[in-house]
Amino acid sequence: MTNTIVIGVDCATEDERTGVAFGVSDAGDCRIEQAMLEADLPSIPSRVRDCVQSAGRVLIAIDSPLGWPAPLGTVLAGHSAGEPMPEICADELFARTCDQYVHRALRKKPLEVGADRIARTARRALELLGQISRTLEQRVELAWDSRFEAPVAVIEVYPAATLRALGHPKGGYKRDEDTRQRDQILARLAGETRIAGEAALRGREQPDVLDAMICVLAGHDFLAGRCQPPENAALAVKEGWIWFRRPASA
Repeated sequence: MTNTIVIGVDCATEDERTGVAFGVSDAGDCRIEQAMLEADLPSIPSRVRDCVQSAGRVLIAIDSPLGWPAPLGTVLAGHSAGEPMPEICADELFARTCDQYVHRALRKKPLEVGADRIARTARRALELLGQISRTLEQRVELAWDSRFEAPVAVIEVYPAATLRALGHPKGGYKRDEDTRQRDQILARLAGETRIAGEAALRGREQPDVLDAMICVLAGHDFLAGRCQPPENAALAVKEGWIWFRRPASA
């Protein structure tokens, strides 16, 4: 496996709630070297450019939908106000195929980009990828294989799915007082990747930063070939695909 810088992004509509983590995936080994909020960075695009220049190969693992359900686009394209909707299952209309797969595999249902406020986060994520593309003067493409040849590529990840696949018990960890739960997650991450001390401290204090660190691990899993690829590649190109480690029972 080629040495790759993995940038984990827990995307949100505000810089103060967007976590960013920088790691290295190398010959089966993973280490997380930095983690912070986007507000603490001069800019994510400039850091991506610096990483490409130093390493030559960067994978962005971002926690945000990068596409919408294909049936939703088809239905809305021809719909006018007041007209009835076609008789189509709501799950097919509002949830992508990858969302349905996560639910079947892990009993964990992602937010539906076709129905929930997560659509604003998706818009922000796509805006960020556009900014990175302009900074690099080349389009950031989605990766579908760990052997991608572009200097920088992006995948969609979902920290909750990665944690569930690792066997982490259910339970919230996003409140300020949930430090014990975040310590448990950090301990589980430490069994999978080496974590710099300052990054661990930031992850303990800030759940958005912790999620970005989990994104790095998900990116490493993708590079190591531990994730389930889509069965319908053409549909995944349209809707996107969530990459997470295959559960032990799979």
